[in-house]
Amino acid sequence: MIWLPAYRNFQHYIDEGWSREPKESFKSVGEVLNQRFGDGNFDYLDVGCATGELINFVCQEYPNVRATGCDVFGTLLDRARNLLPIPKFIEASGTNLPDSLSDAFDVVTAVGVISIFGPDDLKCFWQNLTKVCRTSGIIIVLGPLNDFGVDTVIRHRKRMDGQLGEWESGWNVFAKETVTEIVEDLGWKIEIRRFSPRLELEPVADPVRTWTLPTAKNPWQLTNGLQLLVNHYLMIATYERVANQEPA
Repeated sequence: MIWLPAYRNFQHYIDEGWSREPKESFKSVGEVLNQRFGDGNFDYLDVGCATGELINFVCQEYPNVRATGCDVFGTLLDRARNLLPIPKFIEASGTNLPDSLSDAFDVVTAVGVISIFGPDDLKCFWQNLTKVCRTSGIIIVLGPLNDFGVDTVIRHRKRMDGQLGEWESGWNVFAKETVTEIVEDLGWKIEIRRFSPRLELEPVADPVRTWTLPTAKNPWQLTNGLQLLVNHYLMIATYERVANQEPA
């Protein structure tokens, strides 16, 4: 058993509010949705929805969408309910989604969430996503992956304003192969696409959040105060049962 500290790095969602322009990650999710659901008539769940910024983007793009958001932090959900009174918001974890949501959604997203989970929770996370997504639907996960077949479990604590914080999780990076094996064992097919923001990001007060560092090969290489070079990927899962394969 690997001990992982709690994830606490969420206050900036409330302090900073929504971006003036849609985030590049949201646009990438939108491109996938356009390919699959051009008419925008679908049931949608965002796992780790925070204050509902991605849900707002999807609802703006697809006025007919029926949206639900879930998060483990009640303070984020309270803000989401104030900003978006129409979608449904529930307090739930990506590793423990209610049975009432089973087979209820055509689209399930989880953006910036996967790296929170440790190795003991990763399979459970994907099991829950496939549980709530219809087999005719699509799952879209965005987060960092390792290109060299290495699974990395990270804990960190940071000093801000001269104060030493507590240990936190939030930057675990799993190998592409690890995620692929989990998803395929569940009977789903996965496509992994490289995501690059293609814009310059400046460092902010919180050193754990990412910014861009120009390199010889990538002018928008993501990094952070953990001194990681971060490569983000879209993980797009669709149901494709292999012949004679039993459900996991």
